[in-house]
Amino acid sequence: MINLVIQVFTVWIKTHYIYLLEDHRLRSFLDKLIETLDMTVIIPTMGVKVPIDGKYCDEHGKKLKDGDLGYSYLVGIAQSHIALHTWPKYEKAFLTIVSCKKFEEKVVESVIESFFNPCSCETQCEMSEDSQNFSVLGGGCE
Repeated sequence: MINLVIQVFTVWIKTHYIYLLEDHRLRSFLDKLIETLDMTVIIPTMGVKVPIDGKYCDEHGKKLKDGDLGYSYLVGIAQSHIALHTWPKYEKAFLTIVSCKKFEEKVVESVIESFFNPCSCETQCEMSEDSQNFSVLGGGCE
């Protein structure tokens, strides 16, 4: 029997909207995060500006403007994946790291700090010893 350990780390990042508008900056953040965590990219960063081409509407049917747009990214790593979603209008981003390789939360937080100078971060970390016994530890992984 293989003992599989999965670590899921999520963080809401509250920061100035200007940090969330530049595709190059966001891709650089993901590159630095992957390098710092010593993870291996198997599917290069895929990113999309959403909503695509301003075709989408808000909940009231009003067409969204450029200021309502954000970015979503996904990187396939040998250890699993990393996703980043941004909402510049609300000055927020959401980062998810799913990995079978353990890593320190503080390392991720330091990369976030250096790229986003956040006002606040709300983090959660979950661990599983195997996929059938996934449990939420809330507030940190041990």
